Formats: sequence, C-alpha cells, structure tokens
Amino acid sequence: MSSLVLRIVSRDSLGFKSLFRDKYFRLLILTSFALLLTHYLSILILAPVYGLILLKILPFLRKPLYIFIIGIISLLLIKLVITGETRIIPASEVHTKWLSDPIPQDLGEMLYTFTFGVETQALGDQEFFKLNNVNNYEIVFIVILFFSLSLAIWQYNKSKDYNLKNLSQLFLLTCAVVVVISFFGINFFLSRYLIPLGIIYVIWISVSLSKAKSYVFVPIILIYLLLLTQVRYVNGNKNYIELAKSIENVEQRVVLKSPFDFLTIKYYLNGSKKIYFLDNEQTRMHLGPWPFFERNEVLSDFSEEDYLID
Repeated sequence: MSSLVLRIVSRDSLGFKSLFRDKYFRLLILTSFALLLTHYLSILILAPVYGLILLKILPFLRKPLYIFIIGIISLLLIKLVITGETRIIPASEVHTKWLSDPIPQDLGEMLYTFTFGVETQALGDQEFFKLNNVNNYEIVFIVILFFSLSLAIWQYNKSKDYNLKNLSQLFLLTCAVVVVISFFGINFFLSRYLIPLGIIYVIWISVSLSKAKSYVFVPIILIYLLLLTQVRYVNGNKNYIELAKSIENVEQRVVLKSPFDFLTIKYYLNGSKKIYFLDNEQTRMHLGPWPFFERNEVLSDFSEEDYLID
C-alpha cells in the first residue's frame, strides 16, 4: 500500500480526473476494500493514506489541516491538565471501556514496542517489553516519541528526497489520526490495535536509515543490535495455560468476570469444558456488542456454588 501511495503522490500534477484514471489508484481502492473487510481498524491507516492524496491534489488544505490537528490535540491536552481526563465520549459508550485513558507518552510506548517487538497477548503492557538495566521507561518513551516526531517534521520540511518527504508526512498524519481518535475517547493505544502505525513506522525508519550516511547508519545499527540483546521477553500466555488446566476438571460451573480472560481461557480449553462470563453494566455483553460471545455463556448473576474467577 505504501508503494502504491508513493507512486500516486510522486506525480508532478494530480487532479481528481487523472486520479481515477490512474491504475495505481484503482489498485489502492481494491487494497483498501480488502483491508476494511479484513478488519475495521484498517481505517487507522486508510484515513492518513487518503488524506495524503487529498493534500497532493489540494495543497492549499495542507496548512489549515495541520493547524486544525495541532489545535485539537492542544485543546485535548489542556483539558487533560485542567480536568485530569480527555474523554469526549463516555467510557461506557466505547468498546475499549476497560482501558485507561490515553496519555501523551503512550504513543512513545507504542513506537518503542514496534522497535523491539510486539507481544501479541501483552495488550500493550510495558512490562512485556523491558530492557535489562533500564528503570525509568517513561523517559524512554518520551525520548523515542520526541526523536521520531522531530525527525519526521525535519524530513518533511527539509528533505530533498520526495519519497522520504511523503513517507514522513504519512507517518505524521497516522500519528495525528491515532492521537485525535484516542483522546476523543476511543483508546487505540494498544500494540495489536496500532499495527497500521507500526507498518508505517517501520517503513519510514527503514527508508530513513537507508538514506543515511555510513558514519550515521553503522553506529545506529550497532546500538540497535546491542539493545536487542538486552530485551527481556515474557510469555504472556503462560498463566492462562496453567489456569485453563487447573479448571478443566473443576466440577462446579466456572464463571469469569473479565471478557479477555474468558475468551483466552475458552481458547485454551478448546471445548473440553464449558465456562461462563459474568456480565455487568460496564461490559454489557448481553446486548450483543461482541458477536463471538455465545448468548448462553453470558450470565447476569452467579450463585455461591459457582467457581468465580476475578
């Protein structure tokens, strides 16, 4: 997709009529439909991609758009400082209601996980991406975020390489989309949700390094390889495997209160034992927002005889 976008926006002149005659744009539309049919979160990459194309066709929108994005983010950050929260949409109204509200360094944490690897079951928990001999990760996240955004802004303004310039702009647009949506209340600051950001980030970093001089490239690669030897990976599934084995032969009805725990343990039990999920006002699974919850597995109450797992 990135290759298709760069081919489209690299044309000297681009208008709406010529755009729809472009074979690469037609391929992009087909790819976009495939992504949306695969997962609705593809919108996190499609929004900045088509935004970049629109800015190429209507360049006079570039400055107002960035002023608007910066303004929205600034207002949300001011709201965070004054009220302690950024949510516009109440937590009870979104499907990520069990997540904490986003904070600015969360984006740095995500870039950190995409640099050193993503543990799919870790739910973005920084405990799963620690480096030996490093204690203050908040500073690490902020440094990575500041460095990444500063480099992308510099490349966008100063780079003479048109592809690198467009990739930097695409990376900045993707970050802006994620931040604005998350701060409005639908928190996307999870590694598994931000795979689109990770793809753009990895491509942008790779191209940036490929354009760097050898005296810059070689030390960065050596430092990165050294840091990789310090990464401590944790098996996030170990506890679930043990828990599934421990309840497999429990005679009582097993009831779980966490939707994620329920689905994970159900996977490891693989039909060997039926388990149940205890619904509440916050999760409201009985209303059917999660299609992979069977209705007869959702309970509104439990008895004293049940084996309850918090």
